[in-house]
Amino acid sequence: CIHTWSDFTQSGGAVSLAGCKASRGGGGICSRGNITIEEMATLTIGDSQADRGGGILTTWIHNKARRLQVFNCSAASHGGCVYVRDGAELAAPLSLRGCKAKGTGGAIYAQGKLVSQQISCTHCHAPTSACLHLESGEANIASLMLHSGSSLVPASPNVIAAGDEAVVTLDRVDCSEVPGCTLAVAQMQLARLLCQRGESRQSLADDDSTSCRECPARQIRLVAVDKEDARCTPCPNMGNVTIGCTSTELRVPPGYMVEFDRDVAADFSAWYRCPNEMACRGGHFNASSVPGARAEELEPMCEEGYRGPGCTSCTEGHARADADVLQCIPCANWTTSPKQVVWYVSFFLLKNLALFVSAVVSVEGSGGKRAASATLLNQAMSFAAVAGVTMSGAMQTGTFKKDLDNAAKVALHLLAVPASVAQGQGSSDGGGSSSMSGQCLLQLLNMDSGIHHVHMLMSLWPALLVAGLAVLKGGWLAAVVGSNVFLPAFIAGFGKYLVAFRLRPESENEALAFALHLDFLPPDPQMSSYVPLRIAAVLGAIVGFSALSVCSWIYTVRTRSPKETRPHVAYLIQAYRPECAIWEVERLMRKVVLSLIATVLPVTLSPALQMEAVTLVLIASLVAHLYFWPYQADDWNRAEIGLLIVSLTITGLTTCLIANDLHWAKSTLTQRVLVFLICSIAGGICIVMLVTFALAYLAERRQRAEAKKAEEASASAARRLSCCGGSVLESNTPSEAAENFVLIKASKRWLQPTRSRGLQRDRNWGMLRCSRGVCVCVFVCALL
Repeated sequence: CIHTWSDFTQSGGAVSLAGCKASRGGGGICSRGNITIEEMATLTIGDSQADRGGGILTTWIHNKARRLQVFNCSAASHGGCVYVRDGAELAAPLSLRGCKAKGTGGAIYAQGKLVSQQISCTHCHAPTSACLHLESGEANIASLMLHSGSSLVPASPNVIAAGDEAVVTLDRVDCSEVPGCTLAVAQMQLARLLCQRGESRQSLADDDSTSCRECPARQIRLVAVDKEDARCTPCPNMGNVTIGCTSTELRVPPGYMVEFDRDVAADFSAWYRCPNEMACRGGHFNASSVPGARAEELEPMCEEGYRGPGCTSCTEGHARADADVLQCIPCANWTTSPKQVVWYVSFFLLKNLALFVSAVVSVEGSGGKRAASATLLNQAMSFAAVAGVTMSGAMQTGTFKKDLDNAAKVALHLLAVPASVAQGQGSSDGGGSSSMSGQCLLQLLNMDSGIHHVHMLMSLWPALLVAGLAVLKGGWLAAVVGSNVFLPAFIAGFGKYLVAFRLRPESENEALAFALHLDFLPPDPQMSSYVPLRIAAVLGAIVGFSALSVCSWIYTVRTRSPKETRPHVAYLIQAYRPECAIWEVERLMRKVVLSLIATVLPVTLSPALQMEAVTLVLIASLVAHLYFWPYQADDWNRAEIGLLIVSLTITGLTTCLIANDLHWAKSTLTQRVLVFLICSIAGGICIVMLVTFALAYLAERRQRAEAKKAEEASASAARRLSCCGGSVLESNTPSEAAENFVLIKASKRWLQPTRSRGLQRDRNWGMLRCSRGVCVCVFVCALL
């Protein structure tokens, strides 16, 4: 197209050359002198051919143009787009695309000197050097950007090649889109080499060239950082655990996680074993194909709501559940879910109030005797402690979370509500709310949401109830009823502080990362000093409060008055044989220990150990009941033993469910049956016992009302007798009043003893019995 024996200068304007051909050199422009392109000019050469320099052949080229593009040009020998004899000084970017040469220098062939700010080679090809060949002299390039036609196979063996005497200085070479990019230059100074994903900068064996090569085995490169050299990183070393780690992909098995900077991905040594396996789904990452982009997260390391090493922390908008400190749940708020907040608070307040009031009324209204409703309530609370543990264990399995549909989950959560009510504790897996917890509530109030602050919050309402009862009815009654209803949950709160877990397996040379973590010890999880002293303080609180309650109960029983049994004392002893008068302490401690086991050994952390500990407690209690037979009524003994046997049964079923859930040969049908069986038995019995308690409670209220009416009628009859010459017989004790009935002869009939429960009337005689045992009034109006 253009051939000149002298210089070629373009001071301005736009020149476009296409379809040019030359038999020798310079298909587009051939200049035996120099080519100068000024700043205001643009030059485009395309689809041109020549033996040398398919686009441009010149002695020297000086470019200041805003745009200089050469594309789809080819050379039969050297320099597919540009051939320079003496040198080139390129002050503006040079764009070369689709350049081909059958010899060397697919894009540029240069001799002498080459200086450039930026050169871009796209889809250029030559047998030896796809982009640049410097035969001699020096080359200084600030930025060289390379793009290949294939991301899998290199277009040419070398991207840059140079003669033995040539010296090449490169500030930045971007080979992120060129697989196996090789710079075959013996004398080269290369500041930064950016390789495509899965490759790193490596020196070849002859040490005369630098190349991008796939990462060696057990090494990976996920991020193509554009600010530094491409370096491969060792894969996580998890011992005997098999992970999927290639040069461009990382797969972490469920139950494990690797913490690394997603923007750099230069260190994979921080791997952890998740204490709560359900929080770690197993991550899947692919290398980023864009320089500077983050690694592609196909599957996150932690489940939604979890974060941090071992997925042990909760993300924003989530908080720890009341029943398990290693479980994170989404938090409702006043904006999105006000009903959830109201339901959680209302359920907690009303549940504890109803349970406390029921216990108080059962004790107060017993009239010095052990009410049947009180025994039923205690048995329900004891069984609910086991039911809550087993149902929580069943609901933490993969079968429940993954294999059941939403309707089945909702139904089983509803079955857990009675167990939570009977326990008198915070929300559990269905007892209170799956979208709220005490920690959520503190976050909603913009208060410190530490575990010990949650403990104080949850203890505030029970403390107010006990204090109010102490003011109204006396301290001993409040102490007995309050400890019976609220002590297990209160002690369980201390158990949460002692939850300990590891983030890596135990080893002989145990470093800090392998050590036992006690992240919930008050006053501050970040506090690493005085750990033994803080543990001792928590243990002291558990033992102290338990011993205080037990000793107060024993003291109350041992110092009772033989003449008059007060209601709270009758509540403790009347149901049992005299030699087992303090047996109620066993039930209290059983509830406390079971609640403590559930918090110190969460089912998400140690399911097998938790179930075994619960089993041992139940076996000990069953053996004690069979040996001592503590109740006066055999029916109560049989009922208690039956509940313990059922508790052991569902605990064993839960152990089987958890063990099978981790086994490769598990049966989905069997697992589903076990989940429904455990929840149905546990929840169903809790429902039956609560209904039985309610019926007994209502029956006792009716009896007390009838007795009160009879007493009022007795007082009225006594006043009438005083007007007709009748008599009033007073009994010394309640038992005498319940047994003494006198018939006075009327109309010349004989006086005979009899028994009756109420006020019997005849036209010839009258009789009244006081069912409460204060006095018996008998009267008759004799007709003479």
